[in-house]
Amino acid sequence: MHLQSLGNTQVSREDKQRYSKTMSFHDLPATTDDLLLSGLETRDLVRYARVSPTTYSKVQSYYLRAFSIEKHLSPYFTSQEVHRFRMLQGSTGMLITGLSAIRFFQRQGLSPDIELELYVEHHFTLDIGRWFISVGYEYVSLRLLPIDFKRAYFEASTYIRPSNAFPRRAHPRFVFRHRHRDTVIIMATVLGSAMEPILNYPATCVMNIITFDAAVAFFPNATFVHNISLIMDYGGPNQQHTIDRYKSLGWTMTRTSNIQEFLVPFRWVGDNVCWTIPLSKTGLSGYDVKGNSWLQVFSLYRNSIMYSLVVSYRLRFTYTQARLTLLDVANKVLENQDSFSDKDVEFIQTIVKYYGRM
Repeated sequence: MHLQSLGNTQVSREDKQRYSKTMSFHDLPATTDDLLLSGLETRDLVRYARVSPTTYSKVQSYYLRAFSIEKHLSPYFTSQEVHRFRMLQGSTGMLITGLSAIRFFQRQGLSPDIELELYVEHHFTLDIGRWFISVGYEYVSLRLLPIDFKRAYFEASTYIRPSNAFPRRAHPRFVFRHRHRDTVIIMATVLGSAMEPILNYPATCVMNIITFDAAVAFFPNATFVHNISLIMDYGGPNQQHTIDRYKSLGWTMTRTSNIQEFLVPFRWVGDNVCWTIPLSKTGLSGYDVKGNSWLQVFSLYRNSIMYSLVVSYRLRFTYTQARLTLLDVANKVLENQDSFSDKDVEFIQTIVKYYGRM
């Protein structure tokens, strides 16, 4: 979904006349566009993009400049460190989520007082944490008797549980604070797929991610146009805390909604219901988030997201898939014993072809 198609907002003749009279910047430099367009809410930005081919072009140009991941991460890393961090995202499947991701879509940027929230498969944690320490971060032990990061990692390895196991427990969290910037990174780890905790959030407004090459909002109209969030049947730790937190930030928490993105049962990351923002990826490669799908049910009686895991030694990453048909397709790809190299690329290419048949 491109920015201009976000929402079902129609532009009236009066809107077109008003915008053409008050917001005609055809001959103004891009910096002026940025100043004016940055003041528009998402809904108004969508309306303006639909006025004419010229305004559409203006918004698309602004869109490329406004959503800068380098600028977004600048409170936490230098420009060289941002590139290395994104390389780690590609090689480990690490996801940025929570308020860190929401503010990217809102074009608000991050400040040092906002924690950078990350999820990653647990077995990648040690190398990522070591890199954080190498660029000036210190591991902050949450225990009464402090322990170092490596020991904390191995201790977490003994009690970590699947995200959908009952009773639900909080994921292991590793906190890092920079010695000079006073910025904080919270890296939570999962036994299965890094997508699982996002799909298990207690509120839909938090279901947004940033990968090494894209930012994806799963329910963009509800979250960023209508400020609505559905409450999920989750039952895990800190559910009410999460709901209260995002309610205080302006979202209306409800059980039901007739917004179209809640009515589509089969979903995958990057489908035409998502709001997907491509990021520059020169010199970067790795985890393709499109390999994840899910089934969703939103009704008066039940709000839930369902999936199964695709786990194989022939895959570098673990993926979520919605239906048994897709699991069968995945298994056929993984049965090929031609080589011992990772089969992620072949898996993604095959599975995405089948999405259109679901």
